[in-house]
Amino acid sequence: MFINTPYDKINEFIDKKWLKTCTIDKDNIDTIQNMYSIIRNAYNNIQHIKVTRNVTKNHTFTQETLTKIVEVTRFFPQRINSFLIQNTGEYKRFSFKIGKRTFTIHVYCYEGYTFDEDNLNYMISWFYTANRFAPDDECSRNLNIYLLMSPFAKFLPEAKNTMVEPKHVNSAFTYGCKENNKIVIFRHEEWEKVLLHETFHTYNFDFHANDFTKFRTFMKHTFRVQSDYELFETYCETWATLWTAAYQAYHITCQSNEPKRFINYVETLIAHEQQFSLIQSTKILNIFNMKYSDIFKQKEPKYRENTNVFCYYILKSLCLLHINAFLRVSNKCMNNPLNIIFDSKCESLWIDFFKKIYNNKETIKRTNDAHNMVLSLRNKPETNVSNNSLGRMTLFG
Repeated sequence: MFINTPYDKINEFIDKKWLKTCTIDKDNIDTIQNMYSIIRNAYNNIQHIKVTRNVTKNHTFTQETLTKIVEVTRFFPQRINSFLIQNTGEYKRFSFKIGKRTFTIHVYCYEGYTFDEDNLNYMISWFYTANRFAPDDECSRNLNIYLLMSPFAKFLPEAKNTMVEPKHVNSAFTYGCKENNKIVIFRHEEWEKVLLHETFHTYNFDFHANDFTKFRTFMKHTFRVQSDYELFETYCETWATLWTAAYQAYHITCQSNEPKRFINYVETLIAHEQQFSLIQSTKILNIFNMKYSDIFKQKEPKYRENTNVFCYYILKSLCLLHINAFLRVSNKCMNNPLNIIFDSKCESLWIDFFKKIYNNKETIKRTNDAHNMVLSLRNKPETNVSNNSLGRMTLFG
């Protein structure tokens, strides 16, 4: 699990000069510190939750049983489908109740991958928190979570000018606020963060069900790229990254017995994510021989995608880079630590947020630095950045 990832796993292409540049401003300290309190409260309160457990040592999917889980979706890669059909793994099932909600976790582990008690407690603690702040009691009252621990990392296409598709980058899917709902995660890679992201959809913590036409129109006119501009994906991905950092920092403070350093750990982790997300964005744009400034200067859009990569990666990198401004807008739009109230005032705040940051000096400098770093390392086979992997390569790996 990510909580055990040591600091010496930092990738060599992370420029350490940036690791001290992320400082949570005073007006956002309470927001971050509250995340610590929420996580601690969750772990303290889940000890009395009764969990029913079942284990099947040699489990094999048929196409019929797998299809019942993944249904017919373009987001589920055929390569992963074939792997799950052809391989035998261990199936673990955990059922429990939190308040009026029932949760069932289905874990399918294959060679080299495990799911232990720490993983389970992490999931239960998160769902305890989600249940605590969910805006609708009927939302996902019965939730099945499927962890299909396939070994396939996310990879960008190798050929230039190739459209980025779900098989390259997607890891999961869910539905918004169904009474009987499910989350399906089909890569082992960074499943902890993916779970948080999908939960924002599952419990309507985001604004996918709201009208954000003005926001989308502004972004379409600002960035000349072919995208559906599902901007709630950017919002979910940024918050999932923040909560992942908070969990990571929480466990570090527990191990070191230094709870007062929680904010410092979060700042360091976010600094890694800031730089790493800029590197990933650079690699994505490089497929089309572009750099960041091209996407709002070009006359005709060269960038193309068939899934929400622009929102997942590029716009998220801007939110992380300007994390204090992101938190300020979020705080003005949220009625609790997880739930957004997306009204016209909130929509205007998000438009103003991107209007101020998309082309400012810090954004241009940091995106140019990332672009130059990737170019300088591109031909060095000993560095991870020389390939097109979108897998985790930071402390959150």
